[in-house]
Amino acid sequence: MSILDLVQQRKLSPLQAEGVTLAIRRFNRVFLLPNHDTDGNATVGGQRQRQRAGFFLGDGAGIGKGRQISAIL
Repeated sequence: MSILDLVQQRKLSPLQAEGVTLAIRRFNRVFLLPNHDTDGNATVGGQRQRQRAGFFLGDGAGIGKGRQISAIL
């Protein structure tokens, strides 16, 4: 089921769908961490470590944060 389907079925509002889309796009970003060993090289075991980006859902009360989190999952 896509986000558009959820909006068409009125399970998410367009504003909630926008928040879900932004969160999913953000979670897909992967950063290489600058882990420094004793020589100052940014590696751990010969490979740089990766970490996903986060997303802060800071909507107010009654906006449907639970629905947005469910749609993300």
